[in-house]
Amino acid sequence: MTNLLYQQIDQLSKEKGINPDIVVSAVEDAVLVATRKFYKSNEDLKSILNKETGHVEVYAVKKVVENVTNPTREISLENAPED
Repeated sequence: MTNLLYQQIDQLSKEKGINPDIVVSAVEDAVLVATRKFYKSNEDLKSILNKETGHVEVYAVKKVVENVTNPTREISLENAPED
C-alpha cells in the first residue's frame, strides 16, 4: 500500500518530469539536515524514506570496536544492538 507522502512525490515527479528517486533523495536529505540542526549532531547519519509508512527514518552509523576512541563514530561491542 502506498502512503500519502509517496503519492505526492509520484504526482510531483510526473508534473515536473523529475525522476521520483531524485525527489525521494531530496526529502531524505532535507530531513537529515533538519535532524543534524535540531540535535546539533556530528555523527554519521543516514536517512531512509519508508515507502510503506511514509516515515523518514534516521540512523546513526557507527563502527563496532573493542575500545571506543571516537564516541561519535564508534560503539563498543557490548553496547551495540544485535540486529
